[in-house]
Amino acid sequence: SSVTAADLRPHLGSNYSDADVQAFIDAGRQYGIDPRFLASVSKFETGNGTSKAFTDDRHNAMGTSNSVGPIGFASVRDSIFTQANNLVKAGGDYTQATTIQQIGDIYSPPVDPATGRPLQNDPNGTNSSWAGSVSSNYNQMRNGRTGN
Repeated sequence: SSVTAADLRPHLGSNYSDADVQAFIDAGRQYGIDPRFLASVSKFETGNGTSKAFTDDRHNAMGTSNSVGPIGFASVRDSIFTQANNLVKAGGDYTQATTIQQIGDIYSPPVDPATGRPLQNDPNGTNSSWAGSVSSNYNQMRNGRTGN
């Protein structure tokens, strides 16, 4: 990808370090994912770098959670690389997902696919807006426009 950290920086909040921004580029290159997509997910999942899980010692840049909430990583870079790997892992959850909507239905489902009930990991009710928000972020980054 020809995307540079200078292309991403204007779209990301001040809590993202230059090393964090570069990690989107590096992970995108390593895993064959558009770095703008990775940054778009992070921007949504962290409230543009303001979430507690991002700013505290969990270094969670991608909104990665388990049944009790956001999980911790050794670094923001580790969080980005771990999720990029998850997105492309052969036989993984995202193997058949090729669009932001399809990825969102897995990454941040609005309801539990098994029960049809809201998920416990969605305390703020944002899962249903994941695909639209990530798409908006991505389009802004792709087109060079900055937005909220």
